[in-house]
Amino acid sequence: MSRDAGIEKPIMRHFLRRQEGASAAEFGLVLFPIVVLFVVIIQFGVLFFVYNDMYNAAREAARRWSTNEGAITTALDTATTCGVETLNSVEDSACEILSNWTFLTFQVTSSIQEGVSGACEELRVTVTTPMVDATLFNMFGVFDSHTLTAMVATRSQYDVLEGGDPAVGNCV
Repeated sequence: MSRDAGIEKPIMRHFLRRQEGASAAEFGLVLFPIVVLFVVIIQFGVLFFVYNDMYNAAREAARRWSTNEGAITTALDTATTCGVETLNSVEDSACEILSNWTFLTFQVTSSIQEGVSGACEELRVTVTTPMVDATLFNMFGVFDSHTLTAMVATRSQYDVLEGGDPAVGNCV
């Protein structure tokens, strides 16, 4: 038996029994998952906030068209990038609401579809943005190929004074 083997056992027992620094090591093990969880909560909060604004912009643009507020006269039936001026269109109305998001690029699409058997027209407004632009941290490329999309559909309002009859379903 070597002389060194007898010395190692008491030294190892001494270090295994000591408790100094144990709480710091445990804190180090728990800190990383807590920070990751915190970042994930903030990330999804930001995505939800952006989605909520997109949905509200689509809803408000559809409402303005439906009630003919603000003299919205056209739905372009094409994707429009916010920042491109399209006068009196549904897309322009939605982009006006989203103008506070200067670092995001929104695509707004609207289309009008005729109702079935003489019913009112239906407007669909869709707002999309690349999800990677709306994220604070794109760890591991998770959001690279995804888009954030909000879609609203509405029908035109009946104008009873002008001869439209909501009971029959014809619109003016």
